[in-house]
Amino acid sequence: MKLIAEAGHGGYARVDPLKGLGEADVAMGEFWNGSEFWVTKEAASAAHIYGKTLVNAETLTGWRAWKDGPAHYKRLFDVALCEGLNQVTFHTFTHNPPEAGLPGFVYHAGEHFNVNSTWWEYAGPMLKYMSRASYMLQQGQFVGDLCLYYGDQAPNLVPPRRIDPNLVNKYDSTQCGHCDQKKPVNTTGLGRGYDYDYVNEDVVLNKMSLTAGKLTLPKDLSYRVMVIPDKTAISLKVLRKLEKMISDGAVVFGPKPVQSNSLVGFPECDKEVEQLGEKIWGDCDGINITSHQYGKGKVYYGLPLWKVMKAEGVARDFDARGFDNSDQHIDYIHRRNGGDDIYFISNSDLTAQKFTARFRMSADKVPSLWMADNGTIQPCQVLTADKDFTTVELSLPPAGSVFVVFQPKGKEVSPDPTQLPVINGDSQSAPVALPDKPWKITFPAGRGAPASILMDELSDWTSSAVEGVKYFSGSATYSTAFTLEESAVKAGKDLMLDLGTVKEIAVVKINGVVVDTLWKPPYQTAIGKFVNPGKNNLELVITNLWNNRLVGDAGKPDAERTTRTNIQNRYRNNMPLLPSGLIGPVVIR
Repeated sequence: MKLIAEAGHGGYARVDPLKGLGEADVAMGEFWNGSEFWVTKEAASAAHIYGKTLVNAETLTGWRAWKDGPAHYKRLFDVALCEGLNQVTFHTFTHNPPEAGLPGFVYHAGEHFNVNSTWWEYAGPMLKYMSRASYMLQQGQFVGDLCLYYGDQAPNLVPPRRIDPNLVNKYDSTQCGHCDQKKPVNTTGLGRGYDYDYVNEDVVLNKMSLTAGKLTLPKDLSYRVMVIPDKTAISLKVLRKLEKMISDGAVVFGPKPVQSNSLVGFPECDKEVEQLGEKIWGDCDGINITSHQYGKGKVYYGLPLWKVMKAEGVARDFDARGFDNSDQHIDYIHRRNGGDDIYFISNSDLTAQKFTARFRMSADKVPSLWMADNGTIQPCQVLTADKDFTTVELSLPPAGSVFVVFQPKGKEVSPDPTQLPVINGDSQSAPVALPDKPWKITFPAGRGAPASILMDELSDWTSSAVEGVKYFSGSATYSTAFTLEESAVKAGKDLMLDLGTVKEIAVVKINGVVVDTLWKPPYQTAIGKFVNPGKNNLELVITNLWNNRLVGDAGKPDAERTTRTNIQNRYRNNMPLLPSGLIGPVVIR
């Protein structure tokens, strides 16, 4: 596999971050955990415009060191998917001989996701989710409505659409959220529901053409509108190409150029740019006149981009309705694979979101919900469908996601009729049974905790007066029993175990049989096939993160520590502890 040089977290490539893919198979960027360093959109644009499929990223780089688990990872991963990511390379360090101890030797940056992670044994479901989601987004071709020609300056910049949602964007809408530099193309007036690629001079000159009013690139990639930088200097070669495409029917948004951005051929280059600008833009000054017809095409300037899209009859590809989405916590990406249209919809908010979603899909195609976490296909509740749009109702849990796949009628994959037509268990039914008290919690040897404790009321481990429990890191087993009436057991598949709040992972066992591994909200699983009338035994293996034990060991002599690592000096015994354990409430619905 050939690989291009990775886009660095400084925010700039030396000259043209989109150019130079050549025969490479993969475009690669990076996205960080707890930092503004997000350059995934840059890699995705490069892959799209050069006809490559894979968009990789140095994934979850950062300096948080064992403070986050799989649910947190998923939230950031989903944001990166909406930027165009479809392949993962973890930023980690794997060389850990036994004598290194636990959690062992690590690089100064990264998530330290390796065999010494407390939850390594239970990472499979998260990795399956990432694998399925990546595979889905490797299918077909990206769908975007705009191409942003980002100019010819060096160095150049492709700003991210979004960054880590845990961070507050310190910059205004004209600045890059990654590095605070002024955006080469300002998309503030575009609003939500349209997507785009950045394009460079090389692609405009050598690969772009006009087909049926669309700006097209090889492999069926096309755009309806090009946006140029808000500058009056432009490449003469690009302007010559634009003149021809606009005359033939292209739509371009941006100011009238008045001079060349180069001294090649000076002063004649400036004169030609000025003449072409007057010829194409005419009286469009962006103040009194905001559009001008040129040949079969048109130029716009001085009005919000969404109005340009509306004037050109380009409706939003995805429109999440009925709530405030100004922070873009409901986000999307769209790919087309033959007759199938694949939308990935993400909720990066930490609360559940129920909303109406309108897709630019006609009633000729049937939507269904494809669940990357468990591999199932579920029915989709269609509210309206006509020749232009299909409106559905979606319900997403905290940091939840779903693929909405539209397929031609008669060719669609039939959903599993046993699956609930909701996403990730949107169940509000009353509990029919509660686990009996008390809970017995058993801790492993060698981790500084007692062999076992009894707990009448579920609570955070960090609230315990027992130091070994308060600072415990690893996996502990909760045991209890509950009883079910025969009538409840007959409900079978309708029984759902809801664990409430879990930090971080729960393996559910009922009557000695492993039911499920729960690694993200909602911590729910169907248990109808595993329960019996009368008494049932419940075991929950709950795993937290290394942070608390490292804090508890901070400042102690080596002989008194449970943990060992080369970055122990980053921890202090007065640092915050992370919520841990089974916090609940636990109910059966």
